[in-house]
Amino acid sequence: MFLIQAAVIVVTMAATLLRGFQARPHLLKVRQLTHDGVYKVSDAPLFLRDKRLFFTERQDTRNLLASVSLDGNISRNQVLPVRDGVLSGIGKSAEDVLISRPGDKGTITVASLNGDNNRPLSEFGGESPSWSPDGKHLAFIRGQQLFTADDKGQNPVPLVAVQGTPFWPVWSPDGTAIRFSVREPDGGESIHEVNLATKRLSPVLRGEPHEHRACCGAWTSNGRYFAYVVGNSASTSLWVQREEVLGWKKIKRSWELASGPVDFWRAPVIDQDHIYAIGEQVRHKLVLLNSKFAPFLPAVSVNSLSISHDGEWVAYSVYPEGSLWKSRLDGTERTRLSAHDEYTRMPQWSSDDHEIFYLRMIEGKPWSLAQVDARGGKPGILAIGGSGTSELAYSTAGDQLVMDQTGPGSTTSRKLAILSSKGQLIEELPESEGMTAARWSADGRYISAVSVDREQLRVFDRVSRKWDVVFTSATIGANVWDRKGNTLYFMARQEQRCTLFRFQPGGQGASEVMEIPEVYANGDVSRALEVTARGDLIFEYLEGAAEIYDLNVDLRSPL
Repeated sequence: MFLIQAAVIVVTMAATLLRGFQARPHLLKVRQLTHDGVYKVSDAPLFLRDKRLFFTERQDTRNLLASVSLDGNISRNQVLPVRDGVLSGIGKSAEDVLISRPGDKGTITVASLNGDNNRPLSEFGGESPSWSPDGKHLAFIRGQQLFTADDKGQNPVPLVAVQGTPFWPVWSPDGTAIRFSVREPDGGESIHEVNLATKRLSPVLRGEPHEHRACCGAWTSNGRYFAYVVGNSASTSLWVQREEVLGWKKIKRSWELASGPVDFWRAPVIDQDHIYAIGEQVRHKLVLLNSKFAPFLPAVSVNSLSISHDGEWVAYSVYPEGSLWKSRLDGTERTRLSAHDEYTRMPQWSSDDHEIFYLRMIEGKPWSLAQVDARGGKPGILAIGGSGTSELAYSTAGDQLVMDQTGPGSTTSRKLAILSSKGQLIEELPESEGMTAARWSADGRYISAVSVDREQLRVFDRVSRKWDVVFTSATIGANVWDRKGNTLYFMARQEQRCTLFRFQPGGQGASEVMEIPEVYANGDVSRALEVTARGDLIFEYLEGAAEIYDLNVDLRSPL
């Protein structure tokens, strides 16, 4: 009888533990905390302190430290002391902050915000800083390495190096491990963990179907759950991983919690039975830059487009799903040109309008240069561009293409490459490191490009083989050459004005054409600009917003 009773007890306990392990966390309710329409920087983290969420907002050209209470009361504290910097860490008192300026400059500032005075305590090179739970150490990224240092970023010690670009380090609640995301050379993203005592590196989501599509995680304070983002080309979803069921053995299991109601979830922070995150729901709209700002293709959300040389057709990529279409200029005779598993960007018509070149990506693979018959059909792959490739332009003058290419394991070491229409590399433009958004002049002599930090516009003369700086601004947006002469049009935001400029090589410099009304220049400046066969300019603007959401979840804690 004793053995039978003991067996029953063991079986009952095992069944209880198994039910607890199998119990699936699920979403109970979604509540939108902010409704102000002010742009929230979604590639910067959220922080929860004293029942307030702290985050980075952008107004005009300024980045602000903002906060919202859990009941929805917003306050904007002050301008961040580093231009283009984003909040990357916040102390327990919410006065000490880490500010990161990503990109080629890669600087981290440790500052104390005291009233109206911003007091920098230290500054050093790196990205994505994160304070340890006790506030005595920092983790940060420099190149392909994860470093630790003291609380001011001094005395850095390399911890681990990876193949790819690490970002978003977060400390475990007990301070014994750091998890960080990696942009992989083939275009994927994954989450890794390094044990601080052994320096052993291991993948967090090994074996999961989304192992190479995940990033940007955060722990609960008790370390039992880990929330993270799973992405694809058209949307992202929020997932949670249960970390531990039995005290002596780690058992992990993941579930999807939310794939809506927004297009993209960003920057989750998890607290007990709530996940707070930025939700993006944005549409790309087009208008003609004339006195009436007449809408163009009003029924679709377009993030890149190209008008055929005969002026009859438009090819465009749809946002956020990334499909490639063509239609008449009035939107009729709409035809899909891409497969359902393709994400596309930057369509470009060939000189005879019979074919369309474009950038193409399939999940888990790098961007490639593709070509498809304008009447439809199976695309041909001409060249592999790399995980960070984002821009493409075609020149009718030489039947050539220019696109940005990113080196292995990096998203910032861009170079501009010129290829033939068959995909063969002709040359890499000299001194084009850190340049993107290249565009051809009508006669093929000039190539304009914008620096990755969007602060400088340059023009390369293919005859003299030299670059000239055309314009320097707080933020430079799209640029495009007219179809008949050599006039370059570009957008730039300076202080609170978004302006269209024109420039002609050999002329007197850039001159202002028109100011863009703020309703069309909300947030960042447009990165899409096109010229019709008649010479009309088409301008892209954003409609929608990124807001803070509270997701109430049922997290059934393991026994």
